[in-house]
Amino acid sequence: MNVGILTFYFADNYGAVLQCIALQEKCKELGCNVEIINYKPFQMITWKSRVKSLLMETKQQKLFQAFRDEHFRMSKRSSEFDTVIVGSDQVWNPQIIGYDDYWIKPKVKYDRICSYAASLGKSDFTGKDREFFLSNKDDLNKYAVLTVRESSAQKALHNIGVESKVVCDPTLLFYDKPAIYEELAGQSRLAKGKGLPQRYILVYSLEHSNEIDKIADKLKAETGSQIVAMHPMSWSLQYSDNFFNDTNPN
Repeated sequence: MNVGILTFYFADNYGAVLQCIALQEKCKELGCNVEIINYKPFQMITWKSRVKSLLMETKQQKLFQAFRDEHFRMSKRSSEFDTVIVGSDQVWNPQIIGYDDYWIKPKVKYDRICSYAASLGKSDFTGKDREFFLSNKDDLNKYAVLTVRESSAQKALHNIGVESKVVCDPTLLFYDKPAIYEELAGQSRLAKGKGLPQRYILVYSLEHSNEIDKIADKLKAETGSQIVAMHPMSWSLQYSDNFFNDTNPN
């Protein structure tokens, strides 16, 4: 079976990249030929965004792209699929996709379509968001299988007449086969001379949280371990003894 995965493979974000490789590898394990559908939201590929990306490209972005180049098999214009899988990640968050219905009915050749652990990024629809999903309701109801990542998403879709099931994030599909992650982690730049202590408290947060700071400080006091923070792009958002924003998904 030829499978195409439509997801946020392009995001410089650890979770986005790892969920993509996890679903790709699970499909391969099941005997499928897999490609990542080479599509970005239209608002991300304007000439202004491309120029900005080239001018402001960071070392971190280059590391993420190198990881994608090594691990992802991207689709071609001629690619045709038996099945398209939409997800995981917030592929149905209207604010992120800019109300682009490609994320519900992709313009590629396929026989059947389903979703895996798709997320809405919110607990309910209001206003324009609700109108967007109502206008695509019939297409969603044509999915061979429709699964979401959160029970709140299941409820929101149910309220507009679309039924779904809740499944785990793709990264958890290898809970009993850690070799895929051990192999990736074995190439980690953090594991090769970053000078980290043998034991440390790792803090990973995309937004600042006073609660996380309190918990990390409490653990530091109890264990005597340093706090190491990491972020895919920004400066440290949390208190830490050591911070990294120059390491790839490994």
